[in-house]
Amino acid sequence: MVIVNLDLVRAFEQAVTAGDVEAAAGLVTDDIEVGGPRGSASGLNVFRRWVASSGISLETVQLFGRGDTAVAVQKASWAASADVHTVATEFGVRAGRICRVIRYDDGVDVALAAAGLGRTDELPL
Repeated sequence: MVIVNLDLVRAFEQAVTAGDVEAAAGLVTDDIEVGGPRGSASGLNVFRRWVASSGISLETVQLFGRGDTAVAVQKASWAASADVHTVATEFGVRAGRICRVIRYDDGVDVALAAAGLGRTDELPL
């Protein structure tokens, strides 16, 4: 059974893209793990600061998932630049809320391997 779903990922994207700290915080656990190329940290306060300051816009173009783990291939841009990058974000879910968000800039295959997923775990958009 797939627990991670596109609606949850899209709600996360909308809240983060809008910089809506409260909406984003409502989708995650208090011990959320947030990570990316600069490292990782945990906790709702860390997450709130990230949402408030990241300036990132996200759009999922491909989704992989099984159980409580998903990887979203996303088009990402930041307020400081007009460039659009493709990133892969690993999502973990616990009790219907996101407990892990880790961004990988070095390709979907790296993110899938880290998440324990494969290409056969692709979900329809």
